[in-house]
Amino acid sequence: MKFFAFLILLCNLLSGQNKTVLIDDFEDLSKWTIYKSDGAELKFSSVKGVNGNCIKIDYNFKYGTGYCGIQRKLDLNLPRDYRFSFLLKASSPNNNFEIKFLDETKENVWWMNNRNFEFPSDWEKFLVRKRNIQFAWGPAQNKDLNHISYIEFTIASFTGGSGTIYLDELTFEEIVDTIQSELKIFPTELKVLLDNDEKSSFLTAKKEFSFTVDFGKLFEPGGLKIIWGDNSRKNLTLFESSDSINWTKVLEVNGISKRFSYFQFKNVETRFLKFNISSQRSFKINEIKFFDYQFSESRNNIFFDWASSNYSKFLPEYFSRKASYWTVTGMIDDDKEALIDINGMIEVDKNSFSILPFIEKENKIFAYKDFSIQLKLLDDYLPFPVVEWNSKDIKLKIQTFSWGIPFKSNKLFIEYELINPSRKKVNGKIHFALLPFQVNPYYQFLNNPGGVSKIDSIKVVNNGFIINGNKLSYNFTELSKHRFDFFRNDVISALVEKNFDSENYSNNQDGLNSGLISFTYRLTPGDTIKLRFIYDYYQSFNSTPDKKEFDEYFEQEKTKYLNFWKSILNKTEITGSEQIEKLFKIVKSNLAYILINKDGYGIQPGSRSYERSWIRDGSLTSTALLRFGFNYEVKNFIRWYGKHIYENGKVPCVVDKRGPDPVDEHDSHGEFLYLLYTYFEFTKDTSLLREYFPVIKKIVHHIDSLVHLRKSKEYLSDSLSPFYGLMPESISHEGYSAKPMHSFWDNFFTLRGLNDATNISFILNEQESYNEFQKIKTDFQTNLSNSIIKTIKKHKIDYIPGCVELGDYDPTSTSIAYFPCNTSYILPEFELKNTFDKYFDFIFQRESQNDFVNFTPYEIRNINSFLFQGQKERAFKLLNFMLKYQRPANWNHWAEVVWRDSSTPEFIGDMPHTWVGSDFINAFRNMFLYEDEIDSSFKLLMGFSESYLNHQNYFELKNLQSVSGPLNMKIKKVNENQIDIELNGELTLNGWKIYIYNPLDRPVKKVLVNGKETNQFDNNRIEVTEFPAIITIKGQ
Repeated sequence: MKFFAFLILLCNLLSGQNKTVLIDDFEDLSKWTIYKSDGAELKFSSVKGVNGNCIKIDYNFKYGTGYCGIQRKLDLNLPRDYRFSFLLKASSPNNNFEIKFLDETKENVWWMNNRNFEFPSDWEKFLVRKRNIQFAWGPAQNKDLNHISYIEFTIASFTGGSGTIYLDELTFEEIVDTIQSELKIFPTELKVLLDNDEKSSFLTAKKEFSFTVDFGKLFEPGGLKIIWGDNSRKNLTLFESSDSINWTKVLEVNGISKRFSYFQFKNVETRFLKFNISSQRSFKINEIKFFDYQFSESRNNIFFDWASSNYSKFLPEYFSRKASYWTVTGMIDDDKEALIDINGMIEVDKNSFSILPFIEKENKIFAYKDFSIQLKLLDDYLPFPVVEWNSKDIKLKIQTFSWGIPFKSNKLFIEYELINPSRKKVNGKIHFALLPFQVNPYYQFLNNPGGVSKIDSIKVVNNGFIINGNKLSYNFTELSKHRFDFFRNDVISALVEKNFDSENYSNNQDGLNSGLISFTYRLTPGDTIKLRFIYDYYQSFNSTPDKKEFDEYFEQEKTKYLNFWKSILNKTEITGSEQIEKLFKIVKSNLAYILINKDGYGIQPGSRSYERSWIRDGSLTSTALLRFGFNYEVKNFIRWYGKHIYENGKVPCVVDKRGPDPVDEHDSHGEFLYLLYTYFEFTKDTSLLREYFPVIKKIVHHIDSLVHLRKSKEYLSDSLSPFYGLMPESISHEGYSAKPMHSFWDNFFTLRGLNDATNISFILNEQESYNEFQKIKTDFQTNLSNSIIKTIKKHKIDYIPGCVELGDYDPTSTSIAYFPCNTSYILPEFELKNTFDKYFDFIFQRESQNDFVNFTPYEIRNINSFLFQGQKERAFKLLNFMLKYQRPANWNHWAEVVWRDSSTPEFIGDMPHTWVGSDFINAFRNMFLYEDEIDSSFKLLMGFSESYLNHQNYFELKNLQSVSGPLNMKIKKVNENQIDIELNGELTLNGWKIYIYNPLDRPVKKVLVNGKETNQFDNNRIEVTEFPAIITIKGQ
């Protein structure tokens, strides 16, 4: 049967006939095999289908995450164009439905990934066209799919749960090219509608009008644009036909009253389209434009096209294919976070609607592009973003914050302050558009795709709107308010065309509804009006039309919000130059962003694309939190994440609302051990160590079992000996997603984790485990050191490699050997130094090169490397380089990816990206204090510069948390050759010593500690064994 089917397929491909061939009728299921991740269950069986039997697939995600599917061999050379089809029905929650195609190696994968797929409950035909198939991953250099060796059907968790899927009649069809035909329209006098001239028009002679478009062959239109010549109400019905005899209705819209109409079609293949249009009077049509199938693939395409018109300034900037930037606001612990962009558009919640203001003066509408814009944070560090629109006669200040009890009464507060800075009266209107757009732009494709969102319902009520079930209230009496259905009219068209034809309630099924609130202002010189909104996330706010009560409540909550953040962000204080105080404000802002991005107990690097909890990000972000006194948050994160560790000791790489992700990233095990020990170092909480010690033993044993996979006899051979005793290959820190590798990043964290597990067993007096862990750690350290040396030799390189297989150069990855892993002592000195010498040369050569396109601010980690190498001037230069690429600078954060051209509309990860933020926090802290357990020392001022002294030649640091208590430090430059340093606080030495790195820009000549001269110094650092202490340093 199989041979016969492929014989037919071969004959058809050779003959050029466009025929469908049956690949699998699912009568014989022996060709199919199961694959699944940890925690996923799947079984299949044969049941009655559409024709004969079909395959029934039952799946269950025990832990909420994972993937599972079926695979079969399929030896198929592909023609120029083709499509697969199959019949599908299911009883299943929304999950990702993936159709995958693999080459013979199974390492290269192409797919059609239907994310958050809504499975049909009745049989439907599902098409997989060539254009739907994309390269997913693999080491292949040629990403074109020319031959299929295996086909897979995969269910990957999006919402999790369990379900049943039925498949039948898997077919393949070659698509034979046909000659391009000319587009025709009947009656022919309407050809003016197809002339690509938007100014030409056709005036109908009657109220009802019909015409037909002939594509000349079967065509798959993705959409349609109609440019109307007037705003009269029109009704449109559209029919399609392949033979001009039998017609099927495609769409029907009544009451169109705007100039630009857009419609999208999905899975429409036709030759003829018939337009039936009616109105109360004759009307004009200027132009009709058809789009190909690609237009239907995203609703963003509607607005890309619209933004090419003179309406562009009224739409979010990203629809003009220009990058947009934003920041986040939210309540600590809650999972509701709003975004505000650099133009003042506010997205109230993820995948939700946005509010964008417009100002009307002298009968003209002005948008953000008509103003100069300034950005800031309140007090330059608080998570209270401010966007100011400035012109000579009107100023608009936009600010927002969130406050309330998490998951109960949290609300979004928005204030628009209109100011008259001129010397004359200013009258006009301010319009607030409620738009089905996100601040998160379209090129942010991961997890929460950006661009167009949905307003499924918008209802006008007293003192506000009910939008998608939540109330938006405001403190003013509006001039008017409207709701719009995009296919009839919309808020942008209404403002520009001054046509407010609308309804009081909208529930458009496509979710493209919008709303408008208008207010009339009259401002004398210096006058101010504050227009305020409250968006209620949890239905807890009973809004009142009384403006005084509204404003009192608003101010009360704002005061609580600001007092809260000031109290928790100012535990540590720094006084010094404007330069160092600015750096510390960046630290405080990123501490706030970390807490805002955190949902519940889960520490997350972002609030949109990266709204998940990685142990990698979480452990290093926890380190930053601990160093500034946020112990409670870290303990909760440990307990929450620890619940998801597998029974065998495997630490999941990531956890989200669905549960633990089963994908192997072999840095995760060491990172959890490191996190536990680091928490103990700052809190001395042995109870948590004791509670988790059974888990610690499982993790160590799991590590040991993985390492033993690389200790078999074959790894003793010369060719494989660099792999001996390492952790197995993984995608690691996602640096090897194309193909898993034996990553030294994984192994550095493994060594760090084993060292910390050994220390924990010693602290808990678990002698048997201590002896076992010590042996595992020592053996692993030896094998890791040997592997690095052998890999360097194998690839003939002069730097520390990123992985064994490639010998690749990745200094930002290697930097973790310094911090946090503190394992640089096992690395060959020359290659280690050369790794960062090469990097320093590279970063500044890169800026001058034409092919410099982008970089990741994870490179901030290399500040640590330069500090530990005693190269603080290099650290300063790298720091200044990174500060140049904060976008926007006044909001004190970075994205995960920075594009050289700030207008480039490409993926940036998330913003603010708080793993990058925590990298900065940790680097900043290491500049002033680092606890080194290798030589039992507190290293102070490794990154101090005399430029950090203020105009009085003074610097002070108060209440900096250390593993032995808070530290205070005062530095006074007495003259050009003398600096005095005072150390005090609650820090206890407990046998440790203090190293103070030379803060002078010249060699040290003389040192006094507590009035006594000491000779325990060189030109690099001074050893101090007393605390508190006053140190006098005199230079040569």
